[in-house]
Amino acid sequence: MNFIHSREHLSGGDKVVVKVSHQCNVRLMTDREFDKFKNGFKCEFVGGFYTKSPIELTVPHLGNWNVTIDLGEGKTAKGLKYNVSFLKQS
Repeated sequence: MNFIHSREHLSGGDKVVVKVSHQCNVRLMTDREFDKFKNGFKCEFVGGFYTKSPIELTVPHLGNWNVTIDLGEGKTAKGLKYNVSFLKQS
């Protein structure tokens, strides 16, 4: 699977803001769930498929969080313009 990845240590209530040039899937997940995702297994995440940008996701709890961006099954992220930022509460 072709995806863009970013990882950050975040607290519950922090925000992840993703700006993208195309409609895409954006997922926010723990390290454990990210390992499942990378290996093609079903995983739990915050997010989904979005047609408009910016996308704002709220972090559920303290920990290391992974953000992935992809255009869907079989599509490459070539030409995708994106920015991932983190709004930390403190």
